[in-house]
Amino acid sequence: MMDCQEQDRQERVGRSLLHHGRGSDRIYLMEYHRADRDRLWQRIQELQEQQNYGKHFFLLPQGEAPFFLARGYRLEAMIPGYFQGEEAAIILVRYFSPSREILSREDRELLEACAAWSIGEQPGAPQGSEPSRRGAPGTAWQVRRALPGDIPALAGLYERTFASYPFPIGSPEYLAKTMGSDVDYYLIPAPEGFAHPIAAAASAEKHPVPKSVEMTDFAVDPAFRGAGLAGILLSAMEEALLRQEYRCFYTIARLSQPAMNRTFFRARYRYGGTLIRNTQIGGDLESMNVWYKPAGKPPPGSL
Repeated sequence: MMDCQEQDRQERVGRSLLHHGRGSDRIYLMEYHRADRDRLWQRIQELQEQQNYGKHFFLLPQGEAPFFLARGYRLEAMIPGYFQGEEAAIILVRYFSPSREILSREDRELLEACAAWSIGEQPGAPQGSEPSRRGAPGTAWQVRRALPGDIPALAGLYERTFASYPFPIGSPEYLAKTMGSDVDYYLIPAPEGFAHPIAAAASAEKHPVPKSVEMTDFAVDPAFRGAGLAGILLSAMEEALLRQEYRCFYTIARLSQPAMNRTFFRARYRYGGTLIRNTQIGGDLESMNVWYKPAGKPPPGSL
C-alpha cells in the first residue's frame, strides 16, 4: 500500500505555490510570481529555519536567476520554452546536507548508460519498438480521458504501482480534486476479463498561463509492462494538448527507470538535466531526469 504518512504539503504565498515536507525532505517552489519574491523569500527562510530541509528545488523564469544565484543556489536543470514557448524555465537548487548532493554509484552508472543509448539511438526511430496502438493479435489499445467514474480503479492502479509517492495519487479524494482542476488523466482500458479495469494511466498537469504541461504519473499494470503502453499514452496526450495550444511539454522522470527515460527520448524529448536525490518515490529519495519538448503543430484528428 502507498505510504501517505509522510506526504508533503502545499501552501500559497501570494500567487506563488510552495510544496514542502519530510516526505521528500525539501522545499519545492512549484509556481513563482515575481511580485511575491520578497514575501516568498522570507517564508522560505522561515521554513528552512524551522524544518532544516535537505534540499531546495525552485522552478523559475530564467530572468530570476541573479537573485537566487547570489544567495547560494545553482543551476541543476533547464526547460527551454517553458513560458509561452519562449522564455526558459530554470531549476535552481541548494543543498543543506552534503550527502544529499552526491550521486550514488548506481545513479552515475545509470546516467552513463542513459547517455550511451541516447547517442546510439535515433530519436523518434526506436529499434523495432515504436509505440503503436496495436497490442497482441486482435487487440487495439484505446486511449481516453479518465472520467470521475474511473477514479476508484485509477487509485487502485496507483496504489499497486507505487510504494510511496510525493503526492497522494492513491487517494480517490486527491484524484477527484485534481481532476476538477488543471490535471487531465488519461488511461488505457485493460482487455475484457482482466482482473483490473485499467492497463495503464498517466496525467497531464497543465499550467495555463505559461502554456506548458508536465507529463507525469505514468503507471502500467505489471501484466502489461513491455507492451509500449507509456509511449502510446504519451503520444495521445500530446495530440490532445496540442489542440489546447500548449507550447511546451516536459517531464521529470526517475533516473532508476531507463525504460521511461527511453520513452521520452524516443518521442523526441531533449535532456534538460538531472535532479540529484530529488524526490521521495518508491520508498526512497530518487534522482530524476528532466526531459522537454517544444510543441509542434496539432495533427489532424485527436482525442
